[in-house]
Amino acid sequence: MQTAIKIIIFAVLAALAASVPAVYKFASDLFWSAPTSFDGVSLGMSKSDVIFHKGAGTCSEHLCEIDKVKAILDAEEKVSHFLVTPEHIDPAFASVEGMQGKLGEETILSVHQDLSKRRYSYAGLGISFLFDTNQLVSATIGPVSWGELTPVGEYYIAGETLCPGTDCPWDTDLLTLKSEFSEKSYADLLPDS
Repeated sequence: MQTAIKIIIFAVLAALAASVPAVYKFASDLFWSAPTSFDGVSLGMSKSDVIFHKGAGTCSEHLCEIDKVKAILDAEEKVSHFLVTPEHIDPAFASVEGMQGKLGEETILSVHQDLSKRRYSYAGLGISFLFDTNQLVSATIGPVSWGELTPVGEYYIAGETLCPGTDCPWDTDLLTLKSEFSEKSYADLLPDS
């Protein structure tokens, strides 16, 4: 009887030990978030604070370079976005399938006119991934805007096709947002939930 109890306890402990990696992976996928700071520089930090932390020569007028990460400055000279290379991103995002498997369907998909490039934007996570010929090229971290990839060939918001079509917000001749959309956000075009 004692041997049977020991075998049952051992089997339960073995099953728990085997499931820990799967539970950890599930939790990390479920609660994944984009990094919001690199080498002490964070979103919202002022240009003067970046220079104070990283030194003179780090920043130009609209950009600060932090160890292969580009911090984009807004009109108020604050870090609004980070432009990062693949080595700064979770390896699961090396493919579109891995990215979608981890994050689900994107909020915005913008396809370049020559069809070789795609930008996948996740508004809730504040990140966009740029793929060129199915290879991750870069990611932009920060509030998601229109997510254009001009010249736009195809454009989708929440799975709804906007381009090509009469509702396309992009002027294909000027390669810019149409004037009637200049005061709007992509969120204005999200389908009602």
